[in-house]
Amino acid sequence: MPVAIQMKQAHPRLFHPEFLDRCGRGIRGIFDYWEAKRGSRFAPTRSDLDPVEMKAWLPGVLIVDVVSYPDQLVYRLAGTRAVSMRGSDPTGKTVLERYFGTDRDEILENYRLAIQDRRVVYEHDHNPSKDGFLEESETIFLPLSADGEIVDKVLVYFEIRERP
Repeated sequence: MPVAIQMKQAHPRLFHPEFLDRCGRGIRGIFDYWEAKRGSRFAPTRSDLDPVEMKAWLPGVLIVDVVSYPDQLVYRLAGTRAVSMRGSDPTGKTVLERYFGTDRDEILENYRLAIQDRRVVYEHDHNPSKDGFLEESETIFLPLSADGEIVDKVLVYFEIRERP
């Protein structure tokens, strides 16, 4: 199994289990939660996820409905951090309309890997923040499936940490 996909990419894309050695506590926590909920299946269902149990992660959570890839990936839920980063609530909009990042094709590739390849995708990056400090961002894309075959939603979680 490859550790990272080799393509024109601004920041590394890693897969399970390689990212577990480098990710932060928040990413590890939501991954462990997702893993426990999926059990022996390739992915849990949306209804397996309990917002009360996910309280610590909710600000950085996005749930995206997969109507069709790539043109109809629709934000179903957006946490407060996701809304703040975009400057408005993306709920009801498509990923193509309201994605957050520097490279649309890379973002769509993350979704493709989660949807079509049914993989957990982890990505990290170092970008300058508005105030000149460095920040590290981590994002994980976790597939969800109502029927145990097709990915019908993607749970996305991200964290941003400023470094002095």
